Amino acid sequence: MPSAAGSKLRGVSFDEIDDALVDSYLKKLGRRKCLRRISGRMPTAAYGVKRFVERLREHGVIVAHSAETSSAADEWLVPYAIHLERLGLSNGTRRMYMRFAGSLLDQSLGSPTTDGKLFTAEKVTVFVRDQAAVLKPASCRAPVTATRVFLRYLAMRDVVPATIVSAVPTIRQWKLAELPKYLTENEVGQILSSCEDTPVGRRDRAILKLLVRLGLRAGEVVQLRLDDIDWREGCVRIRAGKSAKERVLPLLEDVALDLVAYLRDGRPKSNERAVFLKNCPPYKALKCSACVSSIATTHIKRAGIIRSHYVRAHVSSHGRHTDGFSRCHLQTSRGHSRASAAGDDGNLRQAGSGETRVCGHASAGRCAMNSAGYSCHLDLYLELRRAVGFAMRVEERLLRDFLRYIDHHECNSASTAQLAVDWACSIQIRPGSGTHAGRLSVVRGFLTYLQSSLPDVRVPDANLVAGARRPKPYIFSAGEIRDLMNAAQSLGPQESLRPLTYVTLIGLVLSCGLRAGEAMRLDASDVILDTNPPHLVVRQTKFRKSRLVPMHSTTAESMRVYAVQRQRLGYDRVCDAFFVSENGKPLVYQTVARNFIAIARRLGIRGSRGERGASLHSLRHTFTVSRMLAWYRDGVDVQARLPELSVYLGHVRPQETYWYLTATPELLTAASVRFENYSAPGIKS
Repeated sequence: MPSAAGSKLRGVSFDEIDDALVDSYLKKLGRRKCLRRISGRMPTAAYGVKRFVERLREHGVIVAHSAETSSAADEWLVPYAIHLERLGLSNGTRRMYMRFAGSLLDQSLGSPTTDGKLFTAEKVTVFVRDQAAVLKPASCRAPVTATRVFLRYLAMRDVVPATIVSAVPTIRQWKLAELPKYLTENEVGQILSSCEDTPVGRRDRAILKLLVRLGLRAGEVVQLRLDDIDWREGCVRIRAGKSAKERVLPLLEDVALDLVAYLRDGRPKSNERAVFLKNCPPYKALKCSACVSSIATTHIKRAGIIRSHYVRAHVSSHGRHTDGFSRCHLQTSRGHSRASAAGDDGNLRQAGSGETRVCGHASAGRCAMNSAGYSCHLDLYLELRRAVGFAMRVEERLLRDFLRYIDHHECNSASTAQLAVDWACSIQIRPGSGTHAGRLSVVRGFLTYLQSSLPDVRVPDANLVAGARRPKPYIFSAGEIRDLMNAAQSLGPQESLRPLTYVTLIGLVLSCGLRAGEAMRLDASDVILDTNPPHLVVRQTKFRKSRLVPMHSTTAESMRVYAVQRQRLGYDRVCDAFFVSENGKPLVYQTVARNFIAIARRLGIRGSRGERGASLHSLRHTFTVSRMLAWYRDGVDVQARLPELSVYLGHVRPQETYWYLTATPELLTAASVRFENYSAPGIKS
């Protein structure tokens, strides 16, 4: 027993040691602050006490005491656990769902409602808000999903109304938003070299090799058993994990050598069949994936690598892509269920929560309502949405305007849908802009949440207001592009950087298909010109997506010329942005767009004021259409290449790229010719 435990439990006989005594001792030890854990981290001595008591029970020195009585929450948790098991969820997912369900029940049972209800919408909202506010943005999904699943289970059993699920918000996440993090070959070598020639070092080196060379997940390393390694065939069986698929991977020679070194001279003698064991008695298997993550983090820090990286397969997938494996093989061997590898979530804003305010129920049914009846619910709704990552600046302004609109009109719960539509359409805008539909979407989210507290509230259908209509894209001809570049070159003052800024910016957007705002937000560090191929790093753009954009050699040369001129005039010392204005500040989109339209009007490319036509964004349309037309002319399978073009352009879904096929007559004609040539051999003469 640790010395701390001996001093605290001195004079206690073995018969008196039970779970209550251990819990009391651990409570006296206290918990250390830890950013990754809500309740903090237990001190090292606590883990020694738990292992010591577990060892005493294994050898029959003390007897395990059975639970005295079940808690009130067990009435709901026991059947819920059976329900989760029937759903086929993994053990880790079930434990996570049960943990949050238990916390919600403890909070609700500890403060019963006056009407005897187990849950109210306010209780659910406060619980989710408080849980999400102390977590990192990427981790907010756990309490939200777990709470929603538990409430749906209770609604299925008619314990709570189905509308209460609306009190649980959605999480703002962007799929494949960030660039994948990876380790270079040199960094991997440094990390492996940090493993000492000791039993623990051999274990850690074998684990790191499995992560880096075979691309295993941390949980798959923990689940690896001695029986899973086929030394005769030179392969290793990976048990079903995240993708629910079992697979067999080749056991590479260098990985096998490190495994043999650990199994012969590092692994403690134990009856455990797990490959990797803890390094202190009792020699048990690693408990969870956090143990593997801790090992990787330790050696990353020991190697002096400050950046936080995800060690798993990224060095193989993104750093090398060698060893003779195809992309399809790499994806299936690493357990990806689809062709696109999962990406990290984008960074969301984290918001803290203030004091919990108790809202009284507003009058429902046919009683008249005013903004005061909804204001408290709106405050709680905004706090909840901010806690899970939404900024809610524009939404708050619109929703408070909606409440003011209610004050000037007779309102009850049954008429909220009509009032919401009337408010959304109460402003005059250009037809087809989608502003009315956007305003209605904002108020629908609030009314859906409000319905969890006031079931009589009506939520309008999303299709009651026309959405935005995308205008026909303008495609520049080769002559118009030449005239635009010449006009930009003649901008004044001639001895300044301004003419070259506009020429380079237009050329970059036209040759790489960037959004104009993306090009203007580039920092000097985002323009990589000394690699092959030269490329741009576009960070956190529309839908929070980041991507790498390769450049043609001629475009890269123009960027080098601009960078040299920018440095010669001293702008590199006053601004981090790559494209700078005359006052040494980043370009302003509205100013550049206005100047571009003025040039287009002067050249006769765009009509007079009030008429739609060519704009700065038309350069991106021109790139996309030109690329697809070139593919059609060259006989390339455009359908197969469109997903690649979609990624290059930064679209969220390939469907957004398909829009160009129907919106552009030139592309529609080329596609029709391709289909006609395809179907012609099957037509009988």
